[in-house]
Amino acid sequence: MKGFVFTMDAVLAIIPVIVLIAALSQAGVLSQGGELQGKLMDKHRKAADVLEAIYASGALDELNTSEMGSILNSLLVENYSYTIHYGSREVLKLERGNISRAKDVVVARKPALTYISKVLNWTDQVCYDARGIGWQIYALSFNTSNLSIYDYWFVAELSGASVLSSQGDAVGTYLNYLTCEEVVPSSPVLPMEGDPLCEGDYWYVETDSGGTPTVCKAKFHFGDWNPAGAPASWQSFTPYYTYIRLPGNRAGVFYIIEVPAGMAPEDVVPQLPPVKQNVILTLKLWEEGE
Repeated sequence: MKGFVFTMDAVLAIIPVIVLIAALSQAGVLSQGGELQGKLMDKHRKAADVLEAIYASGALDELNTSEMGSILNSLLVENYSYTIHYGSREVLKLERGNISRAKDVVVARKPALTYISKVLNWTDQVCYDARGIGWQIYALSFNTSNLSIYDYWFVAELSGASVLSSQGDAVGTYLNYLTCEEVVPSSPVLPMEGDPLCEGDYWYVETDSGGTPTVCKAKFHFGDWNPAGAPASWQSFTPYYTYIRLPGNRAGVFYIIEVPAGMAPEDVVPQLPPVKQNVILTLKLWEEGE
């Protein structure tokens, strides 16, 4: 008898639910909800497919914003926000529309591998040896990309006698400069403007056990290391030329590294050959309300 009473209680408890479902069905609420769910599922599949298309295109390896933007705009009629995150850092963002006015937002994510830190150029070879003066020149050229996305770092791995003393050591960057071979031998006096290696608040310095600098890193802030008349600020998609002047008893390996904007100096590490890092691709799709 107790079992029968329990069963009747359960039946009585679900009667209101049955009545509510019937009412909602009659009003068309459930069918509308199912239709909305179907639309959202379709958009989610579409977003996931677009992420796969970007990955398959190879644009991710180069962080090619133009190609990724072209894929997004050709495959999507919806408003979107596309981001690439490396850890907690946003490496790249492309968007169309205003997400604050979104009615329904669909989110798709994809883990992927890509090159975050790129060595644009490096050298350990003396470009010009001024034997009579007692110093030597190393030289590097490189091209910038979108400065809203990337930072550019100079990294020096130093060796040789008295690397702690900076006298005679300098680094400079020039806009649209010629090659070392063309300029240095024919120039009667090299520009003396330049920043001493490893000195100043903007240098990140690693030392050996004796306190001698072994690795020095500095983010380029164009204008700090340039002769009079040089541009006051960096420009996107521009070729630059960097020279390093060292006394003859020292040596070094020097790098220009492109990294996502805001990367901490301890994470700016030369990697030859380059190593891919884990990133998360996120694509949000939505329609805007009234």
